[in-house]
Amino acid sequence: MFARLAAGRRSVQGRPAGLGLLGGGAAAVVAASAWAGRWAVAAALAGFGLLIAFAWSNRVRAGMVLAVAGLLANAVVVAADGGMPVAGLAAVDASGYHHGLRPGDRMTALADVVPLPLVAERASPGDVAVATGAAVAVFAWPESTEERGRRARRRPPVQSGRRVLRRRAAPAGGG
Repeated sequence: MFARLAAGRRSVQGRPAGLGLLGGGAAAVVAASAWAGRWAVAAALAGFGLLIAFAWSNRVRAGMVLAVAGLLANAVVVAADGGMPVAGLAAVDASGYHHGLRPGDRMTALADVVPLPLVAERASPGDVAVATGAAVAVFAWPESTEERGRRARRRPPVQSGRRVLRRRAAPAGGG
């Protein structure tokens, strides 16, 4: 069943492939935020895996490779540190797979350390990459390589705009 979801359809009227992966991954990450301990970490990693599979199955679309890189960065941090470390988070505020920075955390550079002052939160470099890739994908979706290729085949060839110089015929009599 996973292979069927991952393969999906390449593009049906501009829709992304593997929408089941997207839904399952999002549900798992949301569930991980509500749970605690090892179950939260396992659910987060499963969700990241499904989201990575979705983004990879749509890698021909603009922004999706960047989203894959961000999701992989987040998954590596969660796997290595047993959750996502958050700078400035007290232990009592921790929820789901997030926890405050601890002395034993190994991937602190990729943790939630990027301040977002407008919402008084922190994000990870992976979150920034995922958000940027998703924004590019949403705004450039109709302009994917597949659609551009189809439109290019329908359009007549464009004139180059250069003048073609033709040689004048030599006058009769050689003169």
